[in-house]
Amino acid sequence: MNVSMMDSCNLAWKLAYAIHGLTPDSTTPCKPDVVLDTYHTERHTIAQQLIEFDRAFSSMFSGRIGSAEDGVGLTHEQFLEVFSTGNGFTSGCRIEYPDNLTVQKTLNGVKNPVEGTDFLTGVLRPGRRLLDVQYKRHADGNRRNLHDDFLSAGRFRILCLTSSDLLDPKGVSARTLRTLGSFILLRFPAVIEQVVIHPRLARSFTWRDTPAELKKHSEMRFYSGYEVDDVYGIYGVDVAQGALAVVRPDGYVGTVAALDEVTRVEAYLEGCLRTVQTVS
Repeated sequence: MNVSMMDSCNLAWKLAYAIHGLTPDSTTPCKPDVVLDTYHTERHTIAQQLIEFDRAFSSMFSGRIGSAEDGVGLTHEQFLEVFSTGNGFTSGCRIEYPDNLTVQKTLNGVKNPVEGTDFLTGVLRPGRRLLDVQYKRHADGNRRNLHDDFLSAGRFRILCLTSSDLLDPKGVSARTLRTLGSFILLRFPAVIEQVVIHPRLARSFTWRDTPAELKKHSEMRFYSGYEVDDVYGIYGVDVAQGALAVVRPDGYVGTVAALDEVTRVEAYLEGCLRTVQTVS
């Protein structure tokens, strides 16, 4: 059931974007919509994996648990491996979509800003769901769950994990926030939200110490990443480097980039969205 529910989530946003003319191909008559077509690429792959798992699972229960010594039936290690795989399907948390237009895993020689491979516990990975975390909102001090703020409203989110240089006006974090706020967010109005997280900083600060674009676009979506959960540790991001991630409307990570690689984020969004407003 959890696997099939994600079929609906996956199809719904792509179909809605195509119908409302928000994808690059949606305004061209009689032309296949490449964004909508990724539904088959992603869900057919998962369906095939589920069928193969069901076959192995049913075979497992029709046999018996043996041991490595007697050579008969499944070993306990094999049983645990199949059972662990099954948990991924029943929860939906282990599903990973393959590389496609809306899931960019290839970094083209650029260093991965995310460290670690324990994706089930939260390390950012394109093609996997963004794990829920708890953080503290800067504007009012409220403790929030990320998924409570990532409502299913059909929007992409740019998740900006700023680095420890946030309060430096000439630092990478400030430059990135200015670029996102003055250019990228204006190219795709109404379909993108910006969520910003900061690590532990050397001193307390107010809005005056941060770029004006931050308050303008993310006043109620700016959070501390250390006062509740260790968000940076969970997501596998170095606080000294930071990172960017684009989260699709269905909650899956579309791409990740270094904090200063705004062009990678822009290129990804251009492949998924039609530019409905240009900035001179």
